[in-house]
Amino acid sequence: VSSTGVFMYLGTYVRNRNWHLKYKYEEVSAINALLEQRQQELQMQEEGVGENGNTQVSVCTIKGSTSQSVLEVNPQDILFVESMSNYADVWYIEGDQTSHKTMRITLKQINESLASERYLVQCHRAFIVNLNFVIAMSNRNTGYQLQLFGTDKQIPVSRTYTPQVKERLQDRKGETE
Repeated sequence: VSSTGVFMYLGTYVRNRNWHLKYKYEEVSAINALLEQRQQELQMQEEGVGENGNTQVSVCTIKGSTSQSVLEVNPQDILFVESMSNYADVWYIEGDQTSHKTMRITLKQINESLASERYLVQCHRAFIVNLNFVIAMSNRNTGYQLQLFGTDKQIPVSRTYTPQVKERLQDRKGETE
C-alpha cells in the first residue's frame, strides 16, 4: 500500500511539474513571438526613416559624481546598464560598435533620468535594459533571462520585475496596432 502511495505521489508531482513547465514554455514562446514582431516593426521604421531622411536625434546627458563621469548618448542607443554598487556600466551603440562607460552613479539615479523612455526598463536590481534590443527571452530555473542584440551577455529578469517587463512588452504591442 505504501509503495502504491509513493507511485501516486511521484505521478502527481511529475504531472504538476510538466504542467508548470508547459505553462512557462508557452509564456516564453508568446513573448519571443512578440519580440520577433517588434524587431520587424523596428526594421520597417528604420527603413522608412532612411527613405525620408528625417531623423530626430535626442541626446540625454548622464552625469556621474565626478567631473569626468559625463556621458552624452541617444537613449535609443543604450543597450543596457549594469549596476555595481555605486558604479554603473552603461553599454551603448556608438557607430557600428558597442561601447561602454563605467561611471560613479547609482542605478536609481540613471533610472530617474531615463524614466521618460518607455523602452528602457529595470528588469533586475542591477540591470536596466532597452527592450528594443531584446531578441529572445529564455526561461531558466532561476527565472527569465534576456538575450540582447550585439552582446553575448545574458541579462537576468528577477521575479519582482517580470510583470513590469511583460507589461512594457504588451504596451509596445498595443502602440503598434
